[in-house]
Amino acid sequence: MSDLFYKGTSFTLGNSIYNTYICQGQRGRGKTTYWLGNVASYPIKQYLNKEEITRKFIFIRRSEEQLKKVLTDGLFNGVIKVEKYRNMLQNFIVEEIKDKRIFLHNKDNLEEKIHVGYCFDLNNTKGISIEDTWCTIFDEYVEPDRSKYKGGDGGINEPELLARLDETLNRNRDNYLILLGNFDSPTNPYNEYFKIPFNAKKWTNKENGIFYEVDYSEEMKEFKLNTSTGKRWKGTRYSDYSNGNLALGQVDSELIMDKPTQAKHCYNCKICGVDITIWIDEETGVCYCHDNYKFDKQKPIYSVLTSDMQVNTYFVSYCTDFVSLFKMRYARGLMRFNNQKTATLFNIMIKLK
Repeated sequence: MSDLFYKGTSFTLGNSIYNTYICQGQRGRGKTTYWLGNVASYPIKQYLNKEEITRKFIFIRRSEEQLKKVLTDGLFNGVIKVEKYRNMLQNFIVEEIKDKRIFLHNKDNLEEKIHVGYCFDLNNTKGISIEDTWCTIFDEYVEPDRSKYKGGDGGINEPELLARLDETLNRNRDNYLILLGNFDSPTNPYNEYFKIPFNAKKWTNKENGIFYEVDYSEEMKEFKLNTSTGKRWKGTRYSDYSNGNLALGQVDSELIMDKPTQAKHCYNCKICGVDITIWIDEETGVCYCHDNYKFDKQKPIYSVLTSDMQVNTYFVSYCTDFVSLFKMRYARGLMRFNNQKTATLFNIMIKLK
């Protein structure tokens, strides 16, 4: 069986254990197409069975600008190109967006239409009350640039903006949340917020009902490498990201290594809510950053973002000597990291000044 496009997962709507599905993966696999086709089929089935429509969906993008572009291009553009999804939608494939509401018209009888869902961005939605939805899709939850996240502080506050929106829209009823994204960064605020282990291919948390997985296909990689754009950028870092499964913004792999035993623990840093310890090998002058050691509270603790601040910490923005020191070490090639996540967080810190 062909593995060119995304075909779903063991997570399904109606799952009694997991109500949150997070999928991060290769570009162009059709994750959004699959889930839009899937969720839109439920209100259509209810309509055709002459039932009350209670299973509408909510589609979310981060900003009003992003949402407007998606809707202008056509939310169901990809869906109607796939025969399987066209069949699931039972001829209701003509899209209309009106006042944040999503309608599908019968292509053979445009007067016949179904209200299948709603669309929102992460801006203020106070006062919105919706009672007839059961699934929310947050599309492109990962950004390449931390400054693009809502809420400031490198995105550390955005998951709580989504939580507020989720509670506003779905309060006190059973519902499902689906987050879809690409490998746009080695780490991101949502994986950090939900404490998804770095580099996990699949991870579940039954207590919180979270099901996370990475989606990747070698067949899709080979297919994309043989297209015109694939050939043009073959062998570049962009190709590794777009066609493969490496994240954008990774540091050179030679900078990824564990500290030697003789390195001394000198500093603690809290970056985007993650505890980072900094060790120095005095023989070589090389510094090592780790996210897998506990703080030694006898050593200085630096908070990088305002939301990282806690009792007995120094705020990095006011410690220019500290930031300058590590900028200089990084510039001289004297920094090492235990993984790409730590390297990404460190780079957020040294860009503050």
